[in-house]
Amino acid sequence: MYWVWFAVSILGATLIFPRVFQPLTFLWFGFSKVLGLLTTTILLTITFFLMVVPVGYLRKLLGRDTLRLKSFKRSEESVFTIRKHTYEPDDVKHTF
Repeated sequence: MYWVWFAVSILGATLIFPRVFQPLTFLWFGFSKVLGLLTTTILLTITFFLMVVPVGYLRKLLGRDTLRLKSFKRSEESVFTIRKHTYEPDDVKHTF
């Protein structure tokens, strides 16, 4: 119960005298910016190496070539596929 009164008193002091806490605000926001950069870098790196890299190796082992890179490297022609399709209302009815 004492923590609630302490928090309410700090909140009241912050609302009445905001200049008193300005140096703490500068430090706190600086710390949060650095912590945010580190956290996102670490989390994205872990996610990449635990999810994306194994899926790539698995697709390579299974021989999947969705981008058709092998056929692109072998010939001088483009791997671009021309698709002549007229969209009907039923095509966009259930997109997902």
